[in-house]
Amino acid sequence: MNYIEASFVDTIHFIVAILSRAAAMPLLSLSLSSSTVSGWLWGRAARKAFVGWVVFFATLSFSAFDLALLKSLPVLGLSYGPARATFIVMLVARSAVTITLAISFGLALAWRRWRKGRVNPSQTVAPYLNVFFGVHLFLSLCAVDGFLIEPFSIQVTHHEFSFDRLPAQGLPLRIVQLSDPHVERTTVRERKLVPLVDELQPDLILLTGDYLNLSYLGDETAQRDFRTLASQWHAPYGVYAVRGSVDSSALTERLFAGLDIVVLENESVRLDIKGQEIYLVGVACSHDLSIDIPRLDQALRGVPPDSFKILLYHSPDLIEAASERGIDLYLTGHTHGGQIRLPLYGAVATSSIYGKQYEVGLFQEGRTYLYVSRGLGLEGTAAPRARFLCRPEVAVHTLRGQG
Repeated sequence: MNYIEASFVDTIHFIVAILSRAAAMPLLSLSLSSSTVSGWLWGRAARKAFVGWVVFFATLSFSAFDLALLKSLPVLGLSYGPARATFIVMLVARSAVTITLAISFGLALAWRRWRKGRVNPSQTVAPYLNVFFGVHLFLSLCAVDGFLIEPFSIQVTHHEFSFDRLPAQGLPLRIVQLSDPHVERTTVRERKLVPLVDELQPDLILLTGDYLNLSYLGDETAQRDFRTLASQWHAPYGVYAVRGSVDSSALTERLFAGLDIVVLENESVRLDIKGQEIYLVGVACSHDLSIDIPRLDQALRGVPPDSFKILLYHSPDLIEAASERGIDLYLTGHTHGGQIRLPLYGAVATSSIYGKQYEVGLFQEGRTYLYVSRGLGLEGTAAPRARFLCRPEVAVHTLRGQG
């Protein structure tokens, strides 16, 4: 290591040592450490301390942008999660990109030296720096989209079904499915949702669980804001709901008390809609099939086997049991469509026992149609308050008969 490189590292180590002692800035200290490693690698590969300083200040600036973005979300009234875990994930992703590019640059130089002899690294570093800045700018745009744009861009998806158990006359029936609101506070998303649902003119509204953000289950403001939202949902044939995985019995009772919404607790209800007999089957979700399959059987008691049945259950994990029991339409959510999706791969995580098999959208098992909604809100706790390639969804299901 020459004198210039040594002075670069010593200077940054001094800055890191000072700021690491400041308890109020632990995230900045992490960013400084990552930027130091990145700058040193690039300076070493290019044999120019100037390149190292450029990369150091660039990576530090991009990380500062990420942190400012996360810290701005509650100030702007958009979302209210802790920044630390999300920032560390973003920092790791940026560091991985920066270090990978530095190693690629070093290997490319080694290859050129082997093929051509002496090579001047400073003359070949520019294209790699262009890639470096291009990738990080792209990541910044993705962050803006994921935190500021997509979570509030509600998409209405339309699906049409034809069932032989429904007569051809007297329908269609328009169902609006709302899943996973995960309310923290009333934000732009919630304010958009009420007029949007009204414009769809549903015959029936069905709610498939997870009504509050995981970080705000006991928060009175979140509970009040959800009740204000839910009180504005109305449909000619009613509004029905089931408990999701975060909705305890006591919490659900508080959320829906006094509202014109029927919570189905492992039970069925017969509806006469446009002259057609339809059974809604509602099962509370525990994510334990040894509990929830008996709950499904309990809910189906007294339901005629050849009747038309719509199952409301928060997770897609009951699909095999639902198909075996002749459910016609099974509406669910829980996966959020992954919430963060990657091109060609799809959902990063689904929290389903089936993994990615039923991650989002429409599926058919036997005579049972399964629809997995992307949901509306953001899960909570340390999970990122972001959506990427996975906009929140209001699903509209139009049912027609062919019998």
